[in-house]
Amino acid sequence: MSFVMWSICAVMSLITVLPFAELCTVVPKSGSQYVYIQEAFKDFHPFYGQMPGFIYVWINFIFMRPASFAIHSLLSADYMYAIFIPAVGEEFDTHYSFLIKNFIGSVSLIIIGLINCQSVKIYIISQDLITYFKMLLCLALILVGAYMFMSEQAINFDMGFDNTTLTVARLPLALYAGLYAFDGGSIVTGLTEEIKNPERTILRSLIMGLGVVTVTYLLLNLSFLSVLTVDEITTSSAVAKLFAEKVFGVQAGLVVSILVSFSSVGGNLSGIFYSSRLGYAAAKEGHMMEFLCYIHRTRLTPTPAVILQVALSLVFYYVGKSAETLINVYSFVLWLNYGFTMVALIILRVKNPQAWRPYKVPLVIPVAVLLISWLLVVTSLVTQPATTYITAVVVLITGIKVQYWFVYKKKRIVGLTKLTTMLQKWLDVVPPS
Repeated sequence: MSFVMWSICAVMSLITVLPFAELCTVVPKSGSQYVYIQEAFKDFHPFYGQMPGFIYVWINFIFMRPASFAIHSLLSADYMYAIFIPAVGEEFDTHYSFLIKNFIGSVSLIIIGLINCQSVKIYIISQDLITYFKMLLCLALILVGAYMFMSEQAINFDMGFDNTTLTVARLPLALYAGLYAFDGGSIVTGLTEEIKNPERTILRSLIMGLGVVTVTYLLLNLSFLSVLTVDEITTSSAVAKLFAEKVFGVQAGLVVSILVSFSSVGGNLSGIFYSSRLGYAAAKEGHMMEFLCYIHRTRLTPTPAVILQVALSLVFYYVGKSAETLINVYSFVLWLNYGFTMVALIILRVKNPQAWRPYKVPLVIPVAVLLISWLLVVTSLVTQPATTYITAVVVLITGIKVQYWFVYKKKRIVGLTKLTTMLQKWLDVVPPS
């Protein structure tokens, strides 16, 4: 059933991101879903027409993306801390593991922020290196699993459906977990203005990227099952480390821990790169403080937006109860956003039928994604405890109030101009014009 769920999530992820290849040519701006929703709805009403775009950027920039970065940091800290476990006693581990993990997670977020503030060139080099190491690690683990099967050293495991529980309550959570693992393809459309030949490059990257990721996930899980039992996989917080230890010993587990930790850092590195551009785009539209669209005077990076994302990520890192809780809440809001994006695509086809569309997705795909998104959201609301999603609702209501007072009514916070001037001097940033 786990392989069935991985495959279902792969197909759902592919049909979800294909509409973005069309949207990025109709609205060729950086900002991804935000600019598409804004373009589709903004002319309908001075307040309500602006609401979908503002709510999207409010929830994503203030809530969703920082929560996602916190999840990656939690995973990175778990694997990095695993390096120290053999060298410390059980009593030390019990008393200080929490503090050390928090320190590791916090430092990784700060370093990622510094890289994104420094320059786009350094970001690209760092991201490329991390990606190479990540894929080499995955390939090595897959080859080890293949060797275990071919040499008949693999443990016996049941590929049937016994002991599988499939219920209406559990299905959305299983889908959320799988879809979260695949999510990220649409990020490329958040950088449309910085991509060469986006009408061709984006579609290719979406299809090729998801294809590689799907094959990798399936083969990795098969490799894990060659050595680990289902109970070991479901109870371990560092599965790849445990796999390497069982095959090659403790030292191999330490190497894998380091590489997986860097892999999680790479997820945050690209995420903050995208998210800071989202804040930049929203600030230019008047949906965020103008200061967030300022860029460094010489390095040309959106430094204020990066710093705010890192700060919010640190908050979620310390208040989030667990990675699983953050994933469920993140995915709940994520699929709300995907639903609105599919509506935006349909509206833009009606509003701009003559727009240049070198790639036009079949209408059945956005309609299917819309139905899936609302099915996941409604099922979660009905079957899961309301407390799981209360935070998202509070953020949504707060966003509507903020939009009404500070965007629609154009109220200004006392002292904001003075604060902006002071921060502009400290950070050496200027308006993009």
